[in-house]
Formats: sequence, C-alpha cells, structure tokens
Amino acid sequence: MRPFLVALLLISISGCSAKHRRAIWIDGTKDVTYAKAACEVAAAARPCVETPETIAFNVERDFRSAFLQNPTCRGVSFTDESDISKWAIDFNPTIENGEVNYAQTEWRVVNAGSDGIVSGNLKDLSSATTSICTVVKGQGGVGD
Repeated sequence: MRPFLVALLLISISGCSAKHRRAIWIDGTKDVTYAKAACEVAAAARPCVETPETIAFNVERDFRSAFLQNPTCRGVSFTDESDISKWAIDFNPTIENGEVNYAQTEWRVVNAGSDGIVSGNLKDLSSATTSICTVVKGQGGVGD
C-alpha cells in the first residue's frame, strides 16, 4: 500500500508542476494564416518563393534554434499543448522580393492569464529570444 501512495503522490506532484511550468506554445495555425496574408499582399510585387506553410515552418525553426542557443531561455520550454501553457507566441512575417524579411517580421507573446502582450521583431533573433524568455520567466522585458 505504501509504494502505491508514494507513486500516487509523485504522479500528482508531476501533474501539478506540468501545469505551472514555464512553457511557450507556438501558435502554428496562426503563423500559417499570417504567412498566407503576407504572400497575398506581396503577390502584387513578387510572389512568395515558398508556400505559406514552409514560410511559417522556417520562421518557427529559426526562432527555436536561437531560443535553444540562448542561455536566458534555460528553464523555459516549448509545449504542443495550448491548455497547459499560459504563454502563446505567433509570428507575422513580412515578405519582400518573395522572401521573408526578418527585420520586419513581428513576434507577439500573449499571456493567457491576463491581457499582457509583448511584441517585437525578429531582426536580431538573439535579442528577440532574450526578450521573450525574460518575460516568460516573469522578469519584465520589452519588445525589440
């Protein structure tokens, strides 16, 4: 009986900590929607070189790469479960000459528990990830 109670306690503790971890949910659906809109706007000058899905994937990939290299982001993770994370991030790409212009591509982090929104651009991915992780850790921070 005692091992059962210990196991039950460990399961309940891990379940509680999972709901309160510092995790970011990347809103991939919104990213694709923004990329589609950006490609429609850019089409008059020059069509997108890649599909909106590929654009969204590449922006997310580049962000994740910078995030994983940034020491400020230690203790913050990604989650695929929007209901567990109180933080959601999305990317709104700007297209120039058919390709993503990172200097004008915007990121936005929304705190689901409040009206808090922090935003900036991806001109410098290291600075962007520092700002985002600082906010998620509850240490303040502003967008770039």
